[in-house]
Amino acid sequence: MKTWSRTFRSLSALSLLLVLTGCDRSTRISTNAAGHAISAEIVGTHSIDSKTDRAVIDGEFGQITVERARVRLKDGPWTKIPENVPVTVGIARHTRWVTAGGVSIKESTR
Repeated sequence: MKTWSRTFRSLSALSLLLVLTGCDRSTRISTNAAGHAISAEIVGTHSIDSKTDRAVIDGEFGQITVERARVRLKDGPWTKIPENVPVTVGIARHTRWVTAGGVSIKESTR
């Protein structure tokens, strides 16, 4: 049952991202850092700096930093996340978002 729930949440998050990004071309990237399996959907130019203690996903439209027990969108406040859970992030033209375990945060510039 847990696997179904995680799969459903991941698919829901991915569907939301596709709706939000419209026709923009995006890149999907997976990495492991800070004890998390991280999946990213990024529109535009980007870079990822994955280390053992953090991952910094930097895109044309924003930045997301993931650490073992917290996450931050650009220079905003840190948000606590569960350790060792899959993390899904997205950076698009007007939206940045993260889901990790039961935590979901979104930032919109519109």
